Amino acid sequence: MFSFGTEIYRLNDFDREMIQCPLCAEQSVFVHTQISYFQISDVPIYAKGKHIVPQCRSCNSQFRDANFPEIEQLIKTVDEEVKKPWWLYLGTIVYPAAILVALLYWLSIQ
Repeated sequence: MFSFGTEIYRLNDFDREMIQCPLCAEQSVFVHTQISYFQISDVPIYAKGKHIVPQCRSCNSQFRDANFPEIEQLIKTVDEEVKKPWWLYLGTIVYPAAILVALLYWLSIQ
């Protein structure tokens, strides 16, 4: 079956530098990172974007577009340290290789 579209892969939580939550004042804000990627038939072709979401473990508040300096600094740090996994680009090698093999096979039987 042939399907395509975007999927989201959630990376490990980044919680080695917990900061204070501006809403509940607990030292429990961590960051989780999600990578969105384009896929064809469940094979990832390329990574589209990285989404960094700070969240408080105590009050479960998410700070996506927050204007808190500590949280903005944490987002910047995580953005610099977290890289997209290499296997999200696997389809850029697999599909052209499969097409090349099929083309060479077709040419050999002609």
